[in-house]
Amino acid sequence: RFSAEQRIIYDIVLEAQDSGIAACRVGNGFRDPHVAAQRVISRRLRELGIIDDE
Repeated sequence: RFSAEQRIIYDIVLEAQDSGIAACRVGNGFRDPHVAAQRVISRRLRELGIIDDE
């Protein structure tokens, strides 16, 4: 079982993974999946106040 905090991080990682997988499309660049996942993680961690906008 996850603690509440662990569940939040798990959900962020799962969302990032889904976003990265969705970016795996013909015609997309090699880095597009990484960038898509990175954007999700950055946005969600900012929303939680774990990182700031810098």
